Amino acid sequence: MNKLEKYLKHEGIKQKHFAEKIGTTPNNLCRLVKGRGSPSLYLAYEIEKNTGGLVTLYDWVTPENKNVNH
Repeated sequence: MNKLEKYLKHEGIKQKHFAEKIGTTPNNLCRLVKGRGSPSLYLAYEIEKNTGGLVTLYDWVTPENKNVNH
């Protein structure tokens, strides 16, 4: 269970309602909740903003991407 799924369950928020709130489709949100992908930077920002910072942008960065040097 990822942090977004935990947040939605803890707060009793339906995925459809949260998807509308952050500007995505219920299918896309379901994919994110199930860990089958990562959101765009903008969508990750909207998730962070609408969870009060409990699910952050950084939560979506995979371990492979965290060590990339630019």
